[in-house]
Amino acid sequence: MNNTPNLFFFSKISALLILYLTSALWHIPSFASSAAQTCFKAKDKPCLEQLQTTPIDDSKDNPDAYDAMYYLGLLYLNEGNSTEAKRQFMMAVAFGKGHHKSKTKLIELHKNNAVQFDAAECMSIESRECLTALANDKNDAAAQFLLGSLIIEDDPQNAAHYLSKAAKQGHKTALCVLAESTQNGRLKTSQNYHDAVEYLERNCLGFSPYKKIDRKHFKKYATQPKHKAYAYSESGSAYSKYGFVSPEAAAKSALISCEQHNKQDDLPCNIINLDGKWVKDYTPSTSPGLLTGIDRLLTNKAKKSFVQQYEKMTSTKVFVQSDIGSWSWKSSSNETLAELTAKVIKKCNSQSGKLSNSFPCRVININGQWQ
Repeated sequence: MNNTPNLFFFSKISALLILYLTSALWHIPSFASSAAQTCFKAKDKPCLEQLQTTPIDDSKDNPDAYDAMYYLGLLYLNEGNSTEAKRQFMMAVAFGKGHHKSKTKLIELHKNNAVQFDAAECMSIESRECLTALANDKNDAAAQFLLGSLIIEDDPQNAAHYLSKAAKQGHKTALCVLAESTQNGRLKTSQNYHDAVEYLERNCLGFSPYKKIDRKHFKKYATQPKHKAYAYSESGSAYSKYGFVSPEAAAKSALISCEQHNKQDDLPCNIINLDGKWVKDYTPSTSPGLLTGIDRLLTNKAKKSFVQQYEKMTSTKVFVQSDIGSWSWKSSSNETLAELTAKVIKKCNSQSGKLSNSFPCRVININGQWQ
């Protein structure tokens, strides 16, 4: 507040008087500011401290308290105590909804190098110069991220520069902002695109740099348990598999499923994400597949069901599985082995849908004996 009469008060005096009469809690702004000024002119710190500790209600302004913080800051500044002055001004800005006079003093303190500011404080006073100094001179990742995000529309080249610097220091949000901005065209250089893919490999899950990917589908995959794989074709075909006993098994199943749904042979499916990490030029395992016993089961759920339920059954039982991970089992004392087998294979194939024609379920265990 300044010490000149409040023009708004005089122009709206009738409305204010009505409000004053209907609310004992109403504060007239010009009176509030004069109290802080009176304490300041007397250099009375206890007076200002008492004013600034007045309960602050977020639902209404309390200029008395905000001004007291500001004037306390001025007194500390006059004493050469820049640190305490900064604290008082920052409080006024935070509680006083951007208290303009305090913000101006803080910007002056920064320009004079009187006290240090962190990235959040630079944002509070809305000083791009403050953020730039931290980003360049201190190599501060938070400042680089905030600065890059602020200028991404007006200065995309420098935005990419600062977001990249923050990302290389492990700032995870910068990774995602950089990648998303690259994909949607705000950051256009090819080098930035390659950087985005590289940074995404460093844990920016839930986002894909591939333009035709269904983002909702991929985000769902990103939350699923290991081992998991995501197969994708530039045609738009994509398939994910998760909960497998190994990344290789997940990749194999995802590739098979993707290719079965892919309508363009010239754009084959490839594994682009394995266990949450982006991969390039994935080569399927050439292992001859010598797994035996329970290790032949492809998914964690199949293994769990086999150990906790199937093995405990004493009647005739059959366990079946397909090469893409579909599985089922059935036990009965009232049906023949042939009847059981036919029913459980039908149930298992129904899980695979049309893929069951190429990858049908087969019997792998009968009465505890591996087949």
